[in-house]
Amino acid sequence: MSKIDSDDDFTEFAGTVFWPRSTADLTDTTRCPACHSRLRSAVCSNCALDLRHPAAALLLTASTDAAASLARRTAAPP
Repeated sequence: MSKIDSDDDFTEFAGTVFWPRSTADLTDTTRCPACHSRLRSAVCSNCALDLRHPAAALLLTASTDAAASLARRTAAPP
């Protein structure tokens, strides 16, 4: 099984990982998904997460799914 197909997470590729402060941290593609620094290129200048790696697309999907789930959880009941 390749790394991309396994359940391994992306944290081994990042030097620093911070918990998201809000759903915006999970969906803002102008910021690093690991350390939330402003991105200047496809490799984060702060934590060195390489967003050119194929797992980056999976990370974005997981992050947007999590943000949507959190939004549903906090939404007022109909």
